[in-house]
Amino acid sequence: MKMKKNILVTLAFASLISCSQEETINSPSHEAIVFDNTFVENTTRAAYDGSYTTNSLEEFQVYGTITNKNGDTGNIFDNVDVAKKGDAWTYNVGLQYWIPGNGYSFAATVHGNEDDAISTEVNDYHMPTAISVNDMSVQKDVLYAANGPIAADATTWGETVSFIFHHLLSKAKFTVWNTITTQNGYNYKVENITILNAANNGKYTIGTGWDATATTDFTFSPDFGHAVEVENPTSEAIAEGTFIAVGKKSESNFERLLLPAKQSFTIQFDYYLYNGNQVIDVQKEKTIISQVMTLEAGKAYNFVIKLGNPGEPITFDVSSVSNWDTDHNDDGTDDETEI
Repeated sequence: MKMKKNILVTLAFASLISCSQEETINSPSHEAIVFDNTFVENTTRAAYDGSYTTNSLEEFQVYGTITNKNGDTGNIFDNVDVAKKGDAWTYNVGLQYWIPGNGYSFAATVHGNEDDAISTEVNDYHMPTAISVNDMSVQKDVLYAANGPIAADATTWGETVSFIFHHLLSKAKFTVWNTITTQNGYNYKVENITILNAANNGKYTIGTGWDATATTDFTFSPDFGHAVEVENPTSEAIAEGTFIAVGKKSESNFERLLLPAKQSFTIQFDYYLYNGNQVIDVQKEKTIISQVMTLEAGKAYNFVIKLGNPGEPITFDVSSVSNWDTDHNDDGTDDETEI
């Protein structure tokens, strides 16, 4: 099967300014630990998907350990909120400092959760070992980053702890393709595209990844909106689908986040076939069963619905999978590579 790899574009991100001198002036011999240069490796070029970008990230949770010269390890950051205030990232607990000769390790999470939609397991040093998503219906993007070990010496003073966050979820959109070849003037409209039985929960183990076969709850039903032609999609729902002429394609108004798991989707949508402006066929809640697939973290999937000549079967395919967090361009275009 041929797949087209769309390389998503990274947002330009200006360097952040470190914390003010007032925070460290009382300790001239040891510089305080501050967080800066925080990047999210993504972006979406198309519809609203609710994922974090470098520009939209406002807060993350940081974990950190210190190991002294004798090899003893202790915790210095335990799920501490680090928030963006102006041009600086600050934390509201007592400042921690670089101590020469000691080693430091850091981890950070972003999960935008509501209530108990997500939980984090930690080891004896309060460093994250696993992240569980318990309810995708209220879950936002999930990010993870790590930095360390860092050996503290004189060159470390004044340096900031940087993070490059990676997406732990998958992302998907739909492309609807009018493949009619014998009847010019036949237009389709496709609306209310929904996945009825996506994975609703799962567990990500740091260093190992998702257990793709452990999910048992497949009750998540994300709505992708209508198939529309929009140059600048927004988070606003489009009132109705737009005409898809012979040989043309349209995309779902929304991209949605999905949990990486081994699964087979039930796709549901409404479609209308027009001869010019006259409706000649309508199917409400048309369903398609996808092949079994295992989604991967940090990758964006383009699910293609092919609508053919009247009377021909409707087929479903995955035409492309793109790396969500690598191989970005800076010119706003997509690279296309056939595999």
